[in-house]
Amino acid sequence: GSKPPPLFCLSMCRRAVKRCFEGRGRDADAAALRYELNKRVDFLASQVGALERLRATKIPEIYVIHLRTFLFAYLISMPFVFVGRWGWGTIAAVACVSFALLGIEGAATECEIPFSATHANHLRMDQYVMGCFDNVAAMLEWQDERVDGERRGEVIRASVDVGVAIKAESPR
Repeated sequence: GSKPPPLFCLSMCRRAVKRCFEGRGRDADAAALRYELNKRVDFLASQVGALERLRATKIPEIYVIHLRTFLFAYLISMPFVFVGRWGWGTIAAVACVSFALLGIEGAATECEIPFSATHANHLRMDQYVMGCFDNVAAMLEWQDERVDGERRGEVIRASVDVGVAIKAESPR
């Protein structure tokens, strides 16, 4: 069978971090950045586990049936209970209460499956993952800019040192 997509993505993240730091030697800053990136991948792995548990945990069917039966019985009996006290206002009151309670039940149904793209209110995990990739890319770009900047700085310092040495040796 094929790998689950989250595990495949984590594997590709680990491979990308490893490949980015191959051939960099024993640079302490690069090792610290590699450690930080691996720590973030480990954090993502723990979050994937938590999300998988959330996705796999369903509300027991008997609970849903009992809740819906009680809700239906309550909403059906409401007009008979309050018609003597509120008269025609009972219609509006029952409509408002029904809208509120059925809305809560509908929200609970939507929350039960938070990662399904077929639901209108699903969590957009692809955007979250792309944000993580953007963060990793920014860290790697920063590392490359820092290394390049240090190399340029070394060249500038070396040329300044040479210039100072030449001035010191030249007779006045």
